[in-house]
Amino acid sequence: MNRFTNLLSNWNNKPQYIVGIMTGTSLDGIDTALCRLQTIDNSITIELCHFMCSEYPTTMKENIVTLLNEPAPISMYSHIHHELSRVYAQCIRDLCTKSKYDMNSISAIGIHGQTLWHDPRQKNCTLQAGNGEVLAKILSIPVVSDFRSADVALGGTGAPLVPIFDKEYFSSDTDTNIAINIGGMANITVLPPRDSQTPIVACDTGPGNVLIDALCMKYYNIPFDNNGEYARNGFIIHEMLQELKSHLFYRTPLPKSTGREFFGQDYADYLCKTYANYPPNDLIRTVTELTAWHITDHIARLSNNPGTMIVAGGGKHNLFLMKRLKENMPQLSLCSSESFGINSDAKEAMCFAYLCYRTLSGLPSNIPSVTGASREAILGSISLP
Repeated sequence: MNRFTNLLSNWNNKPQYIVGIMTGTSLDGIDTALCRLQTIDNSITIELCHFMCSEYPTTMKENIVTLLNEPAPISMYSHIHHELSRVYAQCIRDLCTKSKYDMNSISAIGIHGQTLWHDPRQKNCTLQAGNGEVLAKILSIPVVSDFRSADVALGGTGAPLVPIFDKEYFSSDTDTNIAINIGGMANITVLPPRDSQTPIVACDTGPGNVLIDALCMKYYNIPFDNNGEYARNGFIIHEMLQELKSHLFYRTPLPKSTGREFFGQDYADYLCKTYANYPPNDLIRTVTELTAWHITDHIARLSNNPGTMIVAGGGKHNLFLMKRLKENMPQLSLCSSESFGINSDAKEAMCFAYLCYRTLSGLPSNIPSVTGASREAILGSISLP
């Protein structure tokens, strides 16, 4: 207890340098963000000091894909759970070297971990690889990890966790804003005006980049559709789009979240087999249209008179997808999170630095109106050096 008390001594009275690490369902890299946070007048300020995206080690990525898509021995999970922490440690060392920050200045590390399974509704469980104890001992820095489990234990979906970050940095005094993150999965947060009594609503809306990426890898051996060019040169397969839209997830009431359990490699393989007679660009065009549709469909159903769509995540770089979002909702303004001072590529890593800061400040980070949890909770497991 003394070590923890010492860690938190004068915590809110001075800036804290915290590293946030995000590894998402798209497996497109390890995002590491060094952030400066401080509480001023009951608001938490955040400044991105340095950001880096590192590639997964090839063998590790292959092993994670195996764990996500087929039965595997428990020894493989145990290895990934520990080895990923060592990879995280190296990412932090590299970030400090490149940014010339002294590692001794880092107060804490917040890690999302790599989701291997997420089934809060049927099995009441969620599983993220990445061992906080290992990372804390390697770097001699406190680590907060396993942010989802507390919310799941309270009956929540454990996701999305980003809405409290969205509320802090993207809310308007007068308008309803929509924060959109398009990673492997896509999620939205409906943000009423700051002083409104209307509760925040948020959810995963469906696959973001995961199906697009899977098809690009299968047909062109590249990890993503650069600028959406393959989709731009394809045509919608209307029969396929109707089948995609009929998925039960889109009609599931809130709260809800999803992942590769529904929209993973098996689903992509099924689409490729079923629609094998069509050109690859047509399949990519169709799943891109699906992503634009389910995001804007959820916005239309969950919000009244929204003003601005604020987009972050890797999907922001898919210019054709951005075009389709705007065409689906021409009455809304569309901008990137940079317009609000948040790096769109670093957003989720910054979020986990922010969640780490809240945990060590004794603040709750889940929003029951979003996840369905029975109450607010301080999230994460704290590992001391």
